[in-house]
Amino acid sequence: MIMNREPTPPVMVKIQGTIQAVSRMNFYLWMYVAQEGQFEEAMEFVRTMQRDPSPFEEMLGINPWEVAAGYTPPPDEF
Repeated sequence: MIMNREPTPPVMVKIQGTIQAVSRMNFYLWMYVAQEGQFEEAMEFVRTMQRDPSPFEEMLGINPWEVAAGYTPPPDEF
């Protein structure tokens, strides 16, 4: 039995491609860090900093913990 699948919306394809590209870059960045003998130090740095928002998140007003929980803040009023 052949099931008809709805085509994936272009925005979803773009998001999936972006996630794949970021994941690939992250993998190779960590491989470089390990090759340079800095893996343990880098892991400790990430553990220390992972709960702090990045400068970009602060500029955009994004809180990753709220995003993960499905919270959408109200839009800013101008």
